Amino acid sequence: MAKVANRIALSGEFEYVQKIAAGAISPGHLMMLDSAGKYNVNSAPTLGAQKLFALEDAYQGKTIDADDAYAADDQVFGIIPRPGSKVQCVLATGVTVAIGAPLYPSNDGTLTPTIGSTVTVIGFAEAAVTTASAGEFCSIRIA
Repeated sequence: MAKVANRIALSGEFEYVQKIAAGAISPGHLMMLDSAGKYNVNSAPTLGAQKLFALEDAYQGKTIDADDAYAADDQVFGIIPRPGSKVQCVLATGVTVAIGAPLYPSNDGTLTPTIGSTVTVIGFAEAAVTTASAGEFCSIRIA
């Protein structure tokens, strides 16, 4: 699916946060705070995963394109959306998502419709999407 906008935060209420990146993070990735106090892509999809997404770095004139990813030690801008808010997230490669499908954290900062053993629903798809390549976006409503 084509991006619905050139930004991650679409509508609703958000808490804006920022920290240093531990590694490469693309806008729309689900993030986690690591043991060093830095942001990294969420690599541990467990129950209680925080709904924390990387934003585009608009202060530097960057967009949500993969070319504008954050590198290690960059200042990362993020959002913690409130339930009911809408965001664009990066989907896992090779998945088919139906409208209204629950989306769960994968182990690489993306979201997937495939449930693991102990994972949290992050949100619900607002569009039907089939991903053939990495970095495809889906608009979701936060659970």
